[in-house]
Amino acid sequence: MSAGREILKPFCRIVSIPQGDTMNIELTETSGTGMVGATYVSVEPVSGDATGWFHVTPSSNATSMYLSATGDPEVSGAPGHVGGSLSQVSFSLNYGQKQESINITNKFDGEMAFAINYGVIQNANTNRDGMASAGR
Repeated sequence: MSAGREILKPFCRIVSIPQGDTMNIELTETSGTGMVGATYVSVEPVSGDATGWFHVTPSSNATSMYLSATGDPEVSGAPGHVGGSLSQVSFSLNYGQKQESINITNKFDGEMAFAINYGVIQNANTNRDGMASAGR
């Protein structure tokens, strides 16, 4: 591996979402000037009332991976991932499904802060990609 090669480019944001609201979260660089195109995203509740759940869906080209017949997050098999008060939900996507934003719905009994960790895995499988950059 050459010196200075980035294997992972991680970012983190904390957002507060009122009870019952859905918020679109743009996955930006630290400076906020550009979109990341994240290949992994994890979301975890970090404050507020612990009664209830939350729902996370990708906002762009990976939505077909998470579709169901109903499209209703309150029904089993709905698009996205659902988590509870002590859980973390994660998306691990290939480069062609990278996300520039996600939607989080707060179904907790009150406002909740969420920690969102996301980034680009530059080299996930050295045997397959020969240390090539992601997307190559």
